[in-house]
Amino acid sequence: MPHEGRRHPRSGLARGRITAWMHRIVIWADRKLPPGIRSVLGLLLIVAGLFGLLPILGFWMIPLGGLFIALDIPPLRRTVMSRLRARSKRKNRS
Repeated sequence: MPHEGRRHPRSGLARGRITAWMHRIVIWADRKLPPGIRSVLGLLLIVAGLFGLLPILGFWMIPLGGLFIALDIPPLRRTVMSRLRARSKRKNRS
């Protein structure tokens, strides 16, 4: 197949926008929400994400809920925050 392994040129742009949006949401949740509320909100996002075929709800809620829960678990928190920082630095360089 001639197009095997190729991506659409806009897929990288969309992925960058989604990553930036999720980064802003996670930073907001880290600064504004208390730890217990973040975990509950994360669970609600995951459960709502399971109904991803509905118009407002979507599968995007599952990884966001996982990130919220990860903010309350210290080893995962360090990993999530360091990866988000690395992505934002990489974005700023380009």
